[in-house]
Amino acid sequence: MDDGVGWEDSEAQTLMKCAFSLAHAIESQVNPVNDPAYHNRLHTGDALCGLTVLLKAMMQQEREIPAEWVAGLLLAVTAHDYQHPGGANTSPQELEINTVKALNTFLTLHPISSVWRERIHHIIIRSDPALVAANHDSVAGRSFAWDLDWACVLMNEADILASATDIYGPQLGEKLAIEWHLKGVPSHAVIGTPQGRLIFLKSLRFSSPGSLSLQLPQNTAQQVAALLELEKSV
Repeated sequence: MDDGVGWEDSEAQTLMKCAFSLAHAIESQVNPVNDPAYHNRLHTGDALCGLTVLLKAMMQQEREIPAEWVAGLLLAVTAHDYQHPGGANTSPQELEINTVKALNTFLTLHPISSVWRERIHHIIIRSDPALVAANHDSVAGRSFAWDLDWACVLMNEADILASATDIYGPQLGEKLAIEWHLKGVPSHAVIGTPQGRLIFLKSLRFSSPGSLSLQLPQNTAQQVAALLELEKSV
């Protein structure tokens, strides 16, 4: 696997084995009847693709990519919606805390260090959409570094990358609307509409070197401008 990442790192290997094992467990636990319309294994796949795209963009900038952090982030992204029941938080970090509790049983089966177990927990907790702005604020004006603050930002960006695109975003918004409707989330009536997409796009933040090199802020601004023009024509 010659991708510029030093996979001989033993901690990285342990984290990757855990990520693969968790991915297989998620696949084996799929229940088509109760699977949330949005927060399902396909969303996990989208988020993993998003993280890979961001890391690849950073590699093209000839940045050093430590294997331990890559593997840790891949595990965190795989785990961030583990056993998600659908819906949205009714209290701060409600679903994220439940994910961490469910994940703990799984992590005990793998010899992950206490340092990385705590990091994974932290990244998952900070994936609460209500904390995204604060996560970006925490790295504002700072150079990129492989630390928890930037890891949380990468998690947040990977989480919404597919939804931020004009190709997949509108359809994903409709799936989230279906999920929220079934769970009684009040904003279900808006989230899947052009108005809801406009609100979503305006809320997006991009800070990582990968997202900036991919010109995601500019792409988002173009989508916002197009939706505003659509509003004027209606």
